[in-house]
Amino acid sequence: IEKYNKKETRPEKSVREILNKLNIEFKKEKYIDKTIRVDFIIGNKIIEVQGDYYHANPEIYKNKNITKIQERNIINDIRKKKFFKENNYELLEIWENEIIHKHDSVVEKIKKYIL
Repeated sequence: IEKYNKKETRPEKSVREILNKLNIEFKKEKYIDKTIRVDFIIGNKIIEVQGDYYHANPEIYKNKNITKIQERNIINDIRKKKFFKENNYELLEIWENEIIHKHDSVVEKIKKYIL
C-alpha cells in the first residue's frame, strides 16, 4: 500500500494538538489492515475524527438527504466499526461539531478514554 498523504483537516489538527498537550504518544494516519486506516491509534485505542459534512453527522443530517460521498463514507465507517469490534480495538469518535463548540469536553473525553 502506498503511503497515505492526505492533508490534515482542522478537526484532526485540533485532536493532534490535544494529544500532544496531554503528552499522549500516538500514531497518525496508520493502517491497521490493508484497507483500514485510522486517524489516531494509541495501543488498541482508536480515535476517529469525523467531519460533519463528509461523514453526515447524524445530529445535523438525520432528516436530510445525503450525497453519494456521504453515503460511501457512512458505509465505510460501518465497515471499520465492525472490523474494530471483531479485532478488539476500542473506538472513540469525535465529531467536528464537538471540536468547534465543545472543545473542553472533547479534551475531557480524550483524557477519560486514554488515561
